[in-house]
Amino acid sequence: MTWMFAYGDLMGEHLLRDYGAQPALLSGYHRRFDHYSTRLWGSPEHPCPVLGLSPGGECWGLAFRVP
Repeated sequence: MTWMFAYGDLMGEHLLRDYGAQPALLSGYHRRFDHYSTRLWGSPEHPCPVLGLSPGGECWGLAFRVP
């Protein structure tokens, strides 16, 4: 078994719901609007800022134990 860290909308991912989850703190990274996307929001003319993980700080999320 392996632990997988999830943050943001990955915490509600339906493929992971069958695995036990517990609150987890990822040290050394924080969430930041550090890139842009047109995949789910925005357009080529107006891309939407998207949260990613950047070095420094900490980020709370969920740890899933997956096979």
